Amino acid sequence: VVLVALEKGTHTFNLIVTDPYGVESNDDVSVTIQEEPNQVPTADAGEDQVETLEHDGVPGGTYLITLDANESSDPDSLDALSFAWCQENDEMGCDPLSDSVAVVLVDLEAGTHTFELNVTDPYGANHSDDVMVTIIPEINSAPVIADLDTVGYTLPHDGVPGGCMD
Repeated sequence: VVLVALEKGTHTFNLIVTDPYGVESNDDVSVTIQEEPNQVPTADAGEDQVETLEHDGVPGGTYLITLDANESSDPDSLDALSFAWCQENDEMGCDPLSDSVAVVLVDLEAGTHTFELNVTDPYGANHSDDVMVTIIPEINSAPVIADLDTVGYTLPHDGVPGGCMD
């Protein structure tokens, strides 16, 4: 018995047998090694989120959100997944946030933000999913002015024309 490490592909071997009288016979044997089957993982960036900035008396601010890829999966249960998050930008690109981390915390200003999750298995198969996060500016009510329709006031007579109110 001979053990041979083979890579994927077709390999041909010639087998020669000899009996005790020195008579030989040979035959070719072809062995085909096929690539290991692999299924594509499924990325799950979570549900879209809508949050509102807290009214704190200071205009603007940020809201800390959580991006969670833990619902991503691979039908090949033994495959360890790697994760790459990025934030899509106006230039049709994607700014990386973090690699190989399923959960990412991001501090966001008011506006609509789109994040892409790319999940890759050890065989290089990958899948991506997007999540949209909308941060609503803090809610602010207009100040209320007291009702000042018409105010009448008469200056007291002090013998001097004109005057003022103290």
